[in-house]
Parts: sequence; structure tokens; C-alpha cells
Amino acid sequence: MEQTITEIDRIIGERIKIYRKNSGLTQSDLARKMDLTFQQIQKYEKGKSSITIKRLMQVSSALHVPLRHLIFGSDDLIVSSPATGYGDDIMDAAKASAGVEESEMLSFFRRINNPRIRQGIIRQIEGLWELENNKGNT
Repeated sequence: MEQTITEIDRIIGERIKIYRKNSGLTQSDLARKMDLTFQQIQKYEKGKSSITIKRLMQVSSALHVPLRHLIFGSDDLIVSSPATGYGDDIMDAAKASAGVEESEMLSFFRRINNPRIRQGIIRQIEGLWELENNKGNT
């Protein structure tokens, strides 16, 4: 029986990659934890191979990420409609791109230990948002 690769495979693969990178692991590191080859992890991440729920549970455990995050993503990554469920419109490309950028920012932010620097970054981002939305012109 030939395996059919779907958009869901690509989406879940992208989430695996995001969470793996946020965990600071390489494909080889994750593969070792799951007793797989890095090539298989690469296939999952690129959506070239469907992943079983059993394997997805192993990924969840290895990355210390709730299974539901790998399946459903976060609010920033998912665009679904109760009427359509998991159809072709499950993910909006712009939101997916933003989700990756947000994930990268969060990954770097978590590495900063100094609370004053962290608060400064938050204030800067807030100021940029206000500037973009002309809220600083009062």
C-alpha cells in the first residue's frame, strides 16, 4: 500500500522542526532519542513521510511538548473553521510564517536571563507596535 502524503503531514512536520529547534536539538539528537535515523526525522520535518500517532507521541515525549501542540499547533499557527475541520484551509501561509518568526524570537528571548534586559525588550516591542499603529502620536 502506497503512503499518501498530505498537507497535514507538512504542517505537523513544520511544527516538529520548530519545537525541535526551540529545544536546542539537532535532527540527529532527536533521532537518537527516538531510535531513528536523522534522515527519517528530516523526512517528517519536510512532510515527505507521514508520521504515525505512536511516533508523534515519541516526538512529544522527546521534545517535552504536549502532543496537542504537535497536532493542533498554537493559536498563532492554526487557522481552522468548525465547518471545514481539517480541510485544505487548515493553515494560512501568512500565519504560519509569523508563527515561525515568533517561535524564533521566543527561542532567543528565553536564553536571556537578565530580567531588566527582558523587560527592556518587551518595552521596545511595545513601542514599535505603538509606532506602527500611530499610537505614539497623542
